[in-house]
Amino acid sequence: MIKQLLALCCAAMATGAHAAGAGPSAPGDCELHVWPGDKLKAVYNGVFHGGTVDGALKGRSGYPPLPQDPLNSARQAALLESARPQALLGRPDDRLIVHAEPLESRIIRTTPGRLSDSSAACYGELVVDDIVFRQDAVSGTVLLTLFRYRRFGPAPAPEYRFANWGKATIKLLPLKPGGDLAAAIAELEAAYLEDLKRFAEVIGKQARPK
Repeated sequence: MIKQLLALCCAAMATGAHAAGAGPSAPGDCELHVWPGDKLKAVYNGVFHGGTVDGALKGRSGYPPLPQDPLNSARQAALLESARPQALLGRPDDRLIVHAEPLESRIIRTTPGRLSDSSAACYGELVVDDIVFRQDAVSGTVLLTLFRYRRFGPAPAPEYRFANWGKATIKLLPLKPGGDLAAAIAELEAAYLEDLKRFAEVIGKQARPK
């Protein structure tokens, strides 16, 4: 499992002839649908332990514990709404629609058409497919967030799609004795938003004329 996560961390995909911001449309005619991710996973690589996903929750010795459900789907949805992802993606006039419930990864990856029942002629999707707290005894601790973004025109298939992992440094978790839990959670949420910002920045670079 850890090898798959590490491999995905460096993977990205983009297809379609149109850049993310391409295609003229009147303000208010476009929608951006956003879905939060499911429960935060934890991966730990130490000197004597490592490789088990959510090892602390499974009672494995040597795995540093995390706060209970520190970044649930409801909190992710609130963070995504507050971040105005349509503006980060260069489409500030898109109408933002944040869905409360996460989607199954299988559905996200295998659905060829739209993930919602919207019939808007100008339509986009931003989905959090996975979110991983990774602690490594050598390279440090990071929050990894896998985002998938697609834009549709009149055709059933997307005109543009891109997926990539965001990666932001974490310093306050796992909590040390006497550590500030509120500050640690705030840092985790800030890292989540930083992952989103970095993801959008990569798309913005793709959309700029050569």
